[in-house]
Amino acid sequence: MVLYADVLICINIIIDYFLLNITAALLGCKCSFLRLILGSVVGGICSLTILVGSENIIIAFLIRIFSSTAVILSAFGFSGIGLFLRRAAVFFTASFLFSGCMTAITELLTPKGLLVKNGIVYYDLSAVALVVFSAVVYLTLSLILRFSKRKSERTCKLSVYDGSAELHITALIDSGNRLHEPFSEKWVILLDSKYADVIKGEGKARRIIPFSTVSGEGILSGFIPDKVILEDSGEELDVYVAFSMAPLQKGYGAIISSDAI
Repeated sequence: MVLYADVLICINIIIDYFLLNITAALLGCKCSFLRLILGSVVGGICSLTILVGSENIIIAFLIRIFSSTAVILSAFGFSGIGLFLRRAAVFFTASFLFSGCMTAITELLTPKGLLVKNGIVYYDLSAVALVVFSAVVYLTLSLILRFSKRKSERTCKLSVYDGSAELHITALIDSGNRLHEPFSEKWVILLDSKYADVIKGEGKARRIIPFSTVSGEGILSGFIPDKVILEDSGEELDVYVAFSMAPLQKGYGAIISSDAI
């Protein structure tokens, strides 16, 4: 079978883009479009390893590990070994499931011009067909991802009390949020910066809270307010609060880890 390098790279750029989107969605983390494109392009270039043609299982496995590591680091950066391994596990799971589906298609339907090797997909398409196919797949999966993300978003109502101040807000429950105070290991609720003039924490002991995101690292100043109530259950949460460095998106008043509740 004759392989065309340009078709091979383009198809795998598209596939890696969607796999990275799925990985980011499952992890509940935000990743910029440019970083996703960078990771996809790296994945497309790594797809050329299909031309190596090694039948050695160990070598093929090492090539797969190297390629996936390059893709993950390009898209998400490095924010510690624990977070990297978590991202890698989700990305590998999505990749293996995709590769398994494609292998099943080749075994059951045997479509002409389709080749799957070491998780790398090649399909012999004309340039016009590739553009049309890419547009249709992009629009379809974008709608699916957007709908799935909307359905998977969970929120809760929080009441924050600090002195005479009282705040009632809707918080986004983020399963990928690991923000906590490093010494006490207590979870941290990230409040929108616009509430800094309401919940001031006057007279409260302050703690430095480091954080890490795909775009960089930094520190926040946090404190324990008088009381934080989960309105749905009436439970009182023993947590710190800190303020975001920029306004939160989508109109949420706060972000809280799913493990905190």
